[in-house]
Amino acid sequence: MQNGTKSVMVDGDVTTRAAAQPGKRDRAATRAPGVPDREALDLIQRFTEDVHTVQEQIERVADRAVELAARRITELARHQSTPTRLVPLAEAAPRLGRTREALKKMISRGQIRAVRGEGGRLRFIEEREIQRYIERGRASSV
Repeated sequence: MQNGTKSVMVDGDVTTRAAAQPGKRDRAATRAPGVPDREALDLIQRFTEDVHTVQEQIERVADRAVELAARRITELARHQSTPTRLVPLAEAAPRLGRTREALKKMISRGQIRAVRGEGGRLRFIEEREIQRYIERGRASSV
């Protein structure tokens, strides 16, 4: 042993520790075995609070994810439950009482929604969009 140190058995291992100064008691030696000191208790308390905070954040994120997933599933189910046919512009224009060029202008202004085919050149209008536009026209003429 070096001057001012002593060997101590800690959890079955021998460790070298600074010896207590004369007249002072070694705090570690006066604690009951297995009882943590105040600093250790404070660390445990802070860690526990941090764990609870993280758990609350995880629960909030999980709740939001479930909400978004449910909304998306509902949207997909709504679209899949009403299968629709894609109608070429040349066929849709006369049904709507418009020319093909007028229908293209309506699409560019956002008055009616269209879908581009493969390659992005041909445009189609969903059957339900045609029906929606016709019903909207009837409602506005009443």
